[in-house]
Amino acid sequence: MSEISAKYEDLRHCIVKDRWFDNTVVIHCRGVLDMLTAPVLKNYLARICGKDPAAIIIDLTEVEFLASHGMGVLIDAHDMVSPRIAFSVVADGPVTRRPLELVGMHALMPLHRTLDAALESAVADPPHSAVVQNRPLRSKISA
Repeated sequence: MSEISAKYEDLRHCIVKDRWFDNTVVIHCRGVLDMLTAPVLKNYLARICGKDPAAIIIDLTEVEFLASHGMGVLIDAHDMVSPRIAFSVVADGPVTRRPLELVGMHALMPLHRTLDAALESAVADPPHSAVVQNRPLRSKISA
């Protein structure tokens, strides 16, 4: 761990913060990721992309509710950065991983059960190989 940023955005029930490991950024989400709070993550991702990370990992292990709008932000972010930036998601359990797998997101982007596994993958795999399939599903994130 080389740098920790204490930047937070809070919209009632959604807290997003970032943590840097060299040139890999881990974006931790906590709380609810739904229609009202998904823009918090979307705006945060847009700002992080401007810092030119080599890899982006979205950690959803502390998310209590994941709605389709939250999944849409993940798809938009993946489409925006792939294949130049490695992109993956940490999700485990029925609240996050199960819905992501049910809608087929595991075929679009790497899903990891632990942050350690995601970090190992980001170091081991260059950005072009971290993409399972590079096909846009939605419009790009706009800042």
